[in-house]
Amino acid sequence: MHDGVDNEGRNLYPAFPYTAYARMSTEDALALKDYLFSLTPVRSVAPATELSFPFSQRYLMRGWNLLFKPSGPEQPDPQRSAEVNRGAYLVEALGHCGECHTPRNLLFALDSGKTFAGAVTAGWRAYNLTSDREFGIGSWSDAQIADYLSEGHAEGRGSASGSMAEAVEHSLRYLTPEDIQAMVAYLRTIPPQRGDAEITINPDPPLVRASTAFSPAPEEARDGSLGLSLFQGACSSCHGWNGEGLQHPHAALVGSQTVNDPTGTNLLQVLIHGSHMKTNEGDVSMPAFGTAYTDPEIAAVANYVIGHFGGKPSTITPAHVAAARKLD
Repeated sequence: MHDGVDNEGRNLYPAFPYTAYARMSTEDALALKDYLFSLTPVRSVAPATELSFPFSQRYLMRGWNLLFKPSGPEQPDPQRSAEVNRGAYLVEALGHCGECHTPRNLLFALDSGKTFAGAVTAGWRAYNLTSDREFGIGSWSDAQIADYLSEGHAEGRGSASGSMAEAVEHSLRYLTPEDIQAMVAYLRTIPPQRGDAEITINPDPPLVRASTAFSPAPEEARDGSLGLSLFQGACSSCHGWNGEGLQHPHAALVGSQTVNDPTGTNLLQVLIHGSHMKTNEGDVSMPAFGTAYTDPEIAAVANYVIGHFGGKPSTITPAHVAAARKLD
């Protein structure tokens, strides 16, 4: 957990986030061991490493660790409150949030100059978590950040999916309100950065203003576009024409970063593979449409959703959809 070395003395690769766990206290690391050893044993043979030379040489990780592995557990900052220090420990060590939300440098370590500026991992975009008001979460209220972490949904900001939904389902929803608030307090201290993916939220896209949740298809439905026709047939009954969500609050689209990203990175993943998350209030899910619709159809509905709810031009092509399918 602290050194990235297995029980036979072999160096691990940082796909196992030991560089974050190195920040954990010894007490917490041993508590994790006690819990894991309490589980029913399951025999499972790990697959052989298939990395090509020179990446297959594990001893090279010793030099990598000297450059990038923290030297010891997270230490409280005397200039910060106890709450912020607790949040730093939860975010940086136990939660290892930076593993997804921080881009990598040329040696595949976290880029310390772009901490929490957002990154794409395994086909999903982990958004900017800095205090920047335009590109990060600086304009979110404390309650919105807390709701997103603990429930996977924040009103007016969207819902978690993909890896973030997994984090909420298996981890974050079990935290105490005090720990969630500590995380919020720490996130507030992260310096603003614009990030590589500058996804801004259009708070009042013109097409959304023109309709209400229970209205029929808006005026542009008459042009017969493929994307709009697909949305009308498969999406509007849950999401509504104004994106407020009809079946469940998690179905709301207005304000979501997913529909404000012109590249459609997460939108394509959700359309193709669907989304599912267990919350403390029950299960929420969206069905997968990857097998029901062709690449041109998914591209068309993605472009329509981004234009209609984000008020932004989008040029997603069938080739983009085909590439997204391969990331499964």
